[in-house]
Amino acid sequence: AAEMDKQLAMELMVKCADISNVCKPAAVARRWALRITDEFYLQGDAERALDMKVTPICDRFATSRVDLQIGFIDYVASRLFTLLATAFPQEGLEAPLEQLRNNLRNNRALYDLCSDVELERSRDWEDTGRSVAPASLRAESQQLSSDEDDSFW
Repeated sequence: AAEMDKQLAMELMVKCADISNVCKPAAVARRWALRITDEFYLQGDAERALDMKVTPICDRFATSRVDLQIGFIDYVASRLFTLLATAFPQEGLEAPLEQLRNNLRNNRALYDLCSDVELERSRDWEDTGRSVAPASLRAESQQLSSDEDDSFW
């Protein structure tokens, strides 16, 4: 962060904290994905009811929850967290940043294997005491995420 303006560094940290749901363990990230897309879709419904043009990411009839998460991870989160890791290479941050990276990769891999129907169905997991994806889905995602290269981190 020495070369980065201190104000910009602080803004980067706050933004990364704000969007960190995709870097949390899968059960937490999944719940946040549902909450966020619920909010988007409610906004789109309100826009439609007022005969307004529906914001593209808020259109439940044209936008997939899973695709929204994949796009967000690929085009926003991975880039900001890469910048964070580059800006703060200090000793002592390697393990936490590695955990964020692993969670992000695992969540991205899970979305590759998941449909909107499966994501919606996961709302019931809390009711049954399941807090994570079924073992078969977790195993497949771990294999996918371990096959990834390190180009984005």
